[in-house]
Amino acid sequence: VNTRLVENLIYAGAFDCTGKNRRQMILTYGEILEKANLINKQSQANQFNLFEMFGEQKDEINVN
Repeated sequence: VNTRLVENLIYAGAFDCTGKNRRQMILTYGEILEKANLINKQSQANQFNLFEMFGEQKDEINVN
């Protein structure tokens, strides 16, 4: 998610239903996005694809 997009949504009032005022959200959205990205990366690290499930090796192609 683009940080500028979130900022514009906050200014437009898209998150007013949360009960927080816009100033609070502008001051804290960066930290919240960082935490969300960290959680997303951690969940992706725990995923594997169908080929890994059956132990097949991936062929790597080196491009110089």
